[in-house]
Amino acid sequence: MRYSNISGFLQIKSEVLRTRLTSACREVQGETELKQRHKKTAITVVLLTVILTSVATNNKYLAEPRNRNPNSSPEQSTFTGSKETYLAESEHIFLDSFETDSGNWVYYGKAGLEAGSLILTKNETFVFGAVKSKLSLGENWRVSFRYKIGGGSGGDGIAFLFGVHSLEVFPLGGYLGFEPNESEYGVVFDSFYNPELRDPVENYIALVEKGIEQKLAIYETVKTEDNLWHQVTITTVKGNIQIDLDGKDIISKKINYDSKYDGFGFSASTGKYSNIHMIDDFIFLRMDPRD
Repeated sequence: MRYSNISGFLQIKSEVLRTRLTSACREVQGETELKQRHKKTAITVVLLTVILTSVATNNKYLAEPRNRNPNSSPEQSTFTGSKETYLAESEHIFLDSFETDSGNWVYYGKAGLEAGSLILTKNETFVFGAVKSKLSLGENWRVSFRYKIGGGSGGDGIAFLFGVHSLEVFPLGGYLGFEPNESEYGVVFDSFYNPELRDPVENYIALVEKGIEQKLAIYETVKTEDNLWHQVTITTVKGNIQIDLDGKDIISKKINYDSKYDGFGFSASTGKYSNIHMIDDFIFLRMDPRD
């Protein structure tokens, strides 16, 4: 869903979600825990708060949202940062909770919606799943999403792809479902050790360039297949990329990002070993620098 401006986005989504959450809590008074759909409403509220709070507190990139610039058009609102000022363009604010098909993704392989989440693969061997957004990233952007990997025997992981040219070939197993020549960069969440692909350990998160083998930065963590939900935020401003996991800055790197290839999406695959690969609560904010 898209909104006319960032202020409207915040106000409308916060009010609607708060109302839904309050109603949900009233319905289940006396129960030991919220029903699944009510839990998701609560999580969505928290995620909106997290991504917008990080906009306010991240000294490297953005500072707090201010009142509308009187010189800006009705379709724009101003973010003032410590070094730069950015305009958040309304047509580039996008939220997808995957409750229903938003119409903004192209699906490949086993990818589909189930129980309010995007399922890239189920616990099946030798399969792949991928989605490519119909939106474009641009040069400066922030995405936030939750991922969950687990429930199986260990293979193989998820990739968030950006700088995507096209998605046509989907190699299985340790390649995580994407062909090296089809995407400039990716953030991979790998859960299986493949030494022939230069994996440092069994479980890690990495920034990769032109395929799984060329790893620019690596963070070792077991959170790539513990069958729990984890929150990721990825910010790219003028070629500086920052990756946060569960609120912790894990990777910061300068890259030669060419926004002429501004497609993005997710992929996952399994081989002899398998896991369930899930994505949820996706938020995309595109930012344009002011001169």
